[in-house]
Amino acid sequence: MSTVSTPTLPTCLIATATYGSDVAPEVQLLRDFRDNYLMKTSAGSSFMIAFNTWYYSFSPSVASHLQTDPAGRTVMKVVLYPLIGMLWMSSATFNLTQSYPEIAALLSGLVASSLIGAFYLGVPFGFLRSRVKRLRDSRRQKMLRDSLLILLLLGLGGLAIGELLAAYPLLIASTVTVILSTLLLNATIASNKIAELLNRKIRTV
Repeated sequence: MSTVSTPTLPTCLIATATYGSDVAPEVQLLRDFRDNYLMKTSAGSSFMIAFNTWYYSFSPSVASHLQTDPAGRTVMKVVLYPLIGMLWMSSATFNLTQSYPEIAALLSGLVASSLIGAFYLGVPFGFLRSRVKRLRDSRRQKMLRDSLLILLLLGLGGLAIGELLAAYPLLIASTVTVILSTLLLNATIASNKIAELLNRKIRTV
């Protein structure tokens, strides 16, 4: 199976600083998801090239700060705790379909980005939308969802072509498009549902 090689880089810097050791169970889960799932597929390793470029642009400074900030480490543990569970679910998804590694990588990526988008973006934005009337424009929300869905479909199409042609630049662009559009699409859907529930509750009080 063809994979994209990535440069050797420090791994899981923020998680290691947060949990105090690179052998902490939480850090090992994150590293295992990357090394034993994503990096063993063309789609997953292609996405990691883009992710590493983004992540390592800021993680060294964040990790350095956390090492001297006990309160910051406590806050970061709270922030990372849901992510650990989400990536565990993504790993389980990969295991269920591991007979087809490229499909497994895609499905586990969709699960992870859906959950991350819904929780980390959808929940806070849902509370914000329930308070700010102009953010509840249903027409704009529909346009946004439709645009993100089109991007997702384009990304999936590009991913299929990239896999067939082993075109790694296309794979990188397509996997990033798929993950980001899925993340934002689920954030939009979740924020809409949360705002509706909160507004309904306020009207009944």
